[in-house]
Amino acid sequence: MVINLEDLEKANAELFARHVKLDLWKKARGLRRSGRMEDILTVAESNVHATGIGRKLVNGRATKDYCVQLFVYRKLPLRLLPRHCILPKEIAALPTDVVVSPPLRPCGPPPVVAECQPQTRPLKPGISTSHFNMQGGSIGCFCKSARPGADPNAVYLLSNNHVLAACNAASKGDDIYQPSCIHCGALADTVAKLADFVPLRFGQANVNNADCAAALLEAGVDWSNVLPGGVTLGTPVAPVVDMKVRQTGARTGTTEGRILSINHRFPMDYITSNGLRTAVFVDQIRIQVRTGKNFALEGDSGAIVYRPHDGRAVGLLFAATEDGNI
Repeated sequence: MVINLEDLEKANAELFARHVKLDLWKKARGLRRSGRMEDILTVAESNVHATGIGRKLVNGRATKDYCVQLFVYRKLPLRLLPRHCILPKEIAALPTDVVVSPPLRPCGPPPVVAECQPQTRPLKPGISTSHFNMQGGSIGCFCKSARPGADPNAVYLLSNNHVLAACNAASKGDDIYQPSCIHCGALADTVAKLADFVPLRFGQANVNNADCAAALLEAGVDWSNVLPGGVTLGTPVAPVVDMKVRQTGARTGTTEGRILSINHRFPMDYITSNGLRTAVFVDQIRIQVRTGKNFALEGDSGAIVYRPHDGRAVGLLFAATEDGNI
């Protein structure tokens, strides 16, 4: 049987709509944290927290077959589950696979106060940065605008909305620091002004394709797109399952993994000026660390994800599991 990506994506979207409900997902948080089986079974309907497309696993090993992946908090005994909570083994004759994993959350600032850091000049991918009123994340890379009429000489710093634009609360022209606020950045460390951001859209009815913002570098601020190992960041390339990738972030440095899932769909909570709000993301990639080291942790948000051998950009890191492994 030949399986094409378009059919898999239709099935992926259908399973996400069927099994990931924000109202149930939010109500289940407290009961799930208790760890008691009776509480977990009570919220079994919200066990699925993400879906995607990847290789089917058999006995923990990836096969050649593609499938729709259902990411769950934990595998539950079938004999105890209500019929409507039992996940299908296939959909429209396409195979599915159940993957146990913690949910994703923003890779925002480190959870504890970080040590002060000096300025890094020239600016480069992977060093800390932040909006003047946010704690911090990482510089992804430097780029120019492709918009018609844009200044061809203007250079922009690329990172996440939640790093540079305060989850939609910032204003264009706001100061961007390097080092970040959590690393003792201050007005004298201003390197750029917020130029634009992709607004985060919250709620089940809205979908997001990116957590992204750009800041215009100040005149005279030096920069470099050279990555660790001497490779210069290249033009974007489409992600594929099993592709080897790296990220260079302010918290973990340079780490390596492989793409586990494409067309990834999931909800994620943000702490905003209006409290805790949930955004649904589609068309994302999910990465599994290659070694025992964490792929990403808090403080790495905004880091560029790229191919190791040629530096071509694959994506912009903005989320990770709480254990940093996927």
